[in-house]
Amino acid sequence: MRQRQGNRRGLAIGVVLIGGIALSAQALGQDLRFGFDQRFEASDNQALRAPSQGSSLTSTSRLSFGYTSETPAATFQFGGSGVLRGVSGAVKGQGGFQDPSLRMSYTRTAASGEFGLSARLTSNEIAFLRPFEDFLDPETGEFVPPEDLEDLTGSGRRTSYGADARLRLGDQARVGTTLRAGIRGTRYQGVTNPALVDSRRVSAGLGLRFSLSNVTEAVLDMGWSRFSNQSALQPDRDTLSLSLGLSHDRPDGRLTARLSAEKRDASRTRYGISLGRSHDLLRGGLSYGLGVTWGDAAGRRLNGNIAWTHELPDGQIRLAVNHGLATGSNDSTRQVTSATFGWQHRVTELSALSLDMGLHDSRNLTTGTSVRNVSLGLGYSHQITEDWALNTGYRHRQRDSSGTQARSNTVFLSVRRDFATRF
Repeated sequence: MRQRQGNRRGLAIGVVLIGGIALSAQALGQDLRFGFDQRFEASDNQALRAPSQGSSLTSTSRLSFGYTSETPAATFQFGGSGVLRGVSGAVKGQGGFQDPSLRMSYTRTAASGEFGLSARLTSNEIAFLRPFEDFLDPETGEFVPPEDLEDLTGSGRRTSYGADARLRLGDQARVGTTLRAGIRGTRYQGVTNPALVDSRRVSAGLGLRFSLSNVTEAVLDMGWSRFSNQSALQPDRDTLSLSLGLSHDRPDGRLTARLSAEKRDASRTRYGISLGRSHDLLRGGLSYGLGVTWGDAAGRRLNGNIAWTHELPDGQIRLAVNHGLATGSNDSTRQVTSATFGWQHRVTELSALSLDMGLHDSRNLTTGTSVRNVSLGLGYSHQITEDWALNTGYRHRQRDSSGTQARSNTVFLSVRRDFATRF
């Protein structure tokens, strides 16, 4: 039964991807890109296990492609990638063609609104997943941790999928409407960590926007989601949410405020309130917020965030810190603190140095168990020609799971070539 459900989900996402290609048939401008990345790395304890598995050598050949089609009213993007991996040493035998990935997005705009559709399907070998680098938003570069980050250890295959649709109406009116629906889930095969269990979440929502003035607006949002997994001891759970947000544009940024309520099946309702401020700075931006939640089993909890970017004459600095409640892979409530820092420095017009640091600390409020992931990376990049680029560097990873520690060190060298054509 589970297998048939998984096949239907894969078929549905495939239909979405093929349908998106058909929608782009009348495109006026089209771009096609191909990428090749050859990476060699040497690691100790590649899978970040305790005790360490030992050292390994890995060769990874990544092939990627991306297709973009644009018309005056619509944009369609389709892309994918896969790797051919060879491994020797401690994780010998875990090579072959791996990590296939497909993604699609379609957006159609009109004077009064917008329609958007997106889908993704990604499979990864857990032993080679990196807690921070592999979960960065490709558009913003922000760290977006998955719900199962705390349990991604050992080996096995992780397949994640998702599809979202949204319809926004009334952009030019005082009152606007946004409808949304989505599905996302994760499946595992041959995993060594028993905490990794297949799960799925279906969601839908309605948002109402009220333009109170040219610079002030209110958004009333109502949402529903259903979580299910393969655990016989955990029945499906529904979550209802309601929030009211206010925003006020200032000459140098924006002021925000938000009230929220969330109820998960028979549990008590969680309430929240938060305030935020963003500043448009001369050479970057600064945003921060502070809030509190109360009412459910988690009790009263403070939450907050800060993000800062600064453009240097020869580089950039990025800093982001977040603290608050989040949902774990088994729909549990976790208190999460994450922090990322990035620094880039152009040595010449063709070469650059980089430093990045990341911390993700998660505590399960039901069991009291905690998991902390830490990452430190140093890198050097050089643009050999217009199409060829070289990257080399070092990365240290550390994981602490309720007192059990594991460490890994990696040095790498990669060469990348991009091909682009427009037709």
